[in-house]
Amino acid sequence: VARKKFFIAKTLASEKRRKELEAQIQERRRGEREQVEAKLAEWEREAQKKKKRLEAVLRLQRQFRARKARRKLLELKLEKERKEEFAKREAAARENAVAQAALARYEAQEQERRRKRAILRLQSAVRARKAKLVYVALQAQR
Repeated sequence: VARKKFFIAKTLASEKRRKELEAQIQERRRGEREQVEAKLAEWEREAQKKKKRLEAVLRLQRQFRARKARRKLLELKLEKERKEEFAKREAAARENAVAQAALARYEAQEQERRRKRAILRLQSAVRARKAKLVYVALQAQR
């Protein structure tokens, strides 16, 4: 009977000990689970921070590229305007040169006409003088 009581007491003690150990194990597991969850939450926060930082960097890059593209477009537009202005000036200069050449030709022709007219005037004056001299000589002979 004593043996049986001892066995029962031993069994009860080991049962109690087993329950305590299980409780400790569960407590340790709960602690580990909480640590893991805390770690996961921390990693999630870090990932969110990295994501926000990356998005900010990408946004800045997009803005930079857009600004660069706008600047390039503006430069191209200005270059086109400069070329058009140059072409206009060239055309105006060409037209001016053509007009000046025409004017020079006209003036040269006009000068040539005046020269010929002067020559004709001189020739007619010379003829008139000769005729007068001839007339005077004939008068003197009479």
